[in-house]
Amino acid sequence: MLLLDQGTMDKEAVEDLFDISSEQLACVNGAEPGMGLIRFGDKIVPLDNTIEKDNNLYQLFNTNFHEMVLDEKST
Repeated sequence: MLLLDQGTMDKEAVEDLFDISSEQLACVNGAEPGMGLIRFGDKIVPLDNTIEKDNNLYQLFNTNFHEMVLDEKST
């Protein structure tokens, strides 16, 4: 499971739902794009999957709809 910043969240509900600590949730709240938590089994670790905008992979993995609309308008 991968947990990235979801905007305004109910802190307690997210902690309970995903069984994470306040410290772990702090890695998600207000995180930069590409940063968050990854869970594999009972292990939860911070994740930095930042991709530079000039990288070809950025276009494949970009989920910023505002950027996508601007890109469509410019082509």
